[in-house]
Amino acid sequence: MPRILRCIRRVKPDAIMIMYVGWIYHRHPMITLLPAMVKRLFPKIERVVMITNAIGSVPAATARSKMAWQSARMLVGGADPEFGTLLRDCSRICILSEHHLAALAAREPQVTSKAILVPPPPILHLSPATPATRAKARARLGVAEDELLFTFFGY
Repeated sequence: MPRILRCIRRVKPDAIMIMYVGWIYHRHPMITLLPAMVKRLFPKIERVVMITNAIGSVPAATARSKMAWQSARMLVGGADPEFGTLLRDCSRICILSEHHLAALAAREPQVTSKAILVPPPPILHLSPATPATRAKARARLGVAEDELLFTFFGY
């Protein structure tokens, strides 16, 4: 956490996006507390999370881990046992399915007001880079020719 916060202080981003997949962080809950820390220390920074599954992280069952987690939860004003402060303190929450949205809203009702449902896009096959191909792909995605389009491959 200190390393991440030092980086944020140095870089001064307008927004932070967390790609949250619990197993990537070895189910360690620290990353779930980042939105609360950023909100407290850098209130003007937007906090966005993309949750790819409705399964959170659970602290290790050791007494030391439980004590550390309880202390951290008190420090940030409480936290969900699995999602920490991701659901409460993020400005926006990108969710990939209505099923995940329902599960997360059951944990934190305010999720529905800040959730953005981003269903997976259609599978696009590699094609020649021609104006016609570009127009056809944009049409399939429902994106106008003059709209900005970002493409992101993988994590």
